[in-house]
Amino acid sequence: MPVMQIRIIRKFANFINDVDLSRVQVGDVITVPVRSAEMLIAEGWAVAQDARRDGDSRATNHASARSSTVLVVDDDLSMQGLLTLRLNARGYEVESAASADEAIGLLNTRTFDAIVLDVRMPGRSGLDVLRFIRRTEKLRNVPVLLLTGATLSPDEEAIVEVYPAYIFYKQENLEEFDIYLDRLTGHSSAQL
Repeated sequence: MPVMQIRIIRKFANFINDVDLSRVQVGDVITVPVRSAEMLIAEGWAVAQDARRDGDSRATNHASARSSTVLVVDDDLSMQGLLTLRLNARGYEVESAASADEAIGLLNTRTFDAIVLDVRMPGRSGLDVLRFIRRTEKLRNVPVLLLTGATLSPDEEAIVEVYPAYIFYKQENLEEFDIYLDRLTGHSSAQL
């Protein structure tokens, strides 16, 4: 059964999907089945724990060959954590950012096979990051998947027309998200 490390950010019930959490405290990092982790993250009780940030050199995915590297940019830490968890479980290496400025900093120092951007964030938007990507020679051809919870405004649609990206509506089934990203990166879940 696939498992995932999560960090608890709010106290909750003692049992979730038959997992005993009675001794867990806020801030603890625990390993739970992926389905339980997805539920805890979606409900805002936990965030995905990126082992690499804690100096842990173990791989966070199951791919035996070089995995596709994805940057996930979302100011909603629950959504960011859910996507990170989901992508790690499917064999992707994931880096995350909570703001446009943090994302641009990572894009200046790292290489990614795909970028997932939330459209609407406080301060600079995901569309500002999209402009930066399409205007930067080394990033110009990196696939970008825009996440939005609402219909794009005419101004936002005009930006996407000038700076191409794929659009995924958060209300859609996450299996569709998986298919989009696999196609954009050439990633095969068969490597899991």
